[in-house]
Amino acid sequence: MTKLRSYSLLLMGWIVLYPLCSWSQDSAAYELQRQKINELLQQRSTKFGQYDESLKQKTGIFGLQTKKDIRHSNEILRQIALSDNLIFQEIKTLLDYKNWQFEQARHSSQENQDRILNYRKTIKELQDVNQSLVDLLAAERHAKARTHWTYLLLIALAAGAAFWFRYQLHRSKRKIIQNVSLSGEDELKNLPGT
Repeated sequence: MTKLRSYSLLLMGWIVLYPLCSWSQDSAAYELQRQKINELLQQRSTKFGQYDESLKQKTGIFGLQTKKDIRHSNEILRQIALSDNLIFQEIKTLLDYKNWQFEQARHSSQENQDRILNYRKTIKELQDVNQSLVDLLAAERHAKARTHWTYLLLIALAAGAAFWFRYQLHRSKRKIIQNVSLSGEDELKNLPGT
């Protein structure tokens, strides 16, 4: 029974620790994706600073912006929009990854629950088989003890019967001897000359 418990404890430990190993790999990939998004946000922030600077840049006559300044500002703004799109894609990837992790954890949890239920069922079946074997062994011991008592009773009866037959035989021999001795005395009395 203790071996069964130690095996079940070992198995439960493995069930609990196995997902943690894969979880550390998953969390490393998640952190890598977060760092990538943070870098993109930093780049966007830098581009926004460049855009502000380009709006302040006025190289034209009378301190006005030229077409070149406006095109440069628009190009920076276009790069910010592209960067935003890339950030949204990466965030979507991160959310998808997070959802995938959640589904994996839920699936793993369900598998572990199923596995635990199956192990419990197997342990219960083994305990039932063990109990039936213990009951069978007790019944066999009881039957064996009854058989021993039956043999002892038969031996005692046989010994009693042998003793009784011997007693009866001895008694009948004594009667015969008495009868012979009585008949012998009667014959002696009936003999002529006595």
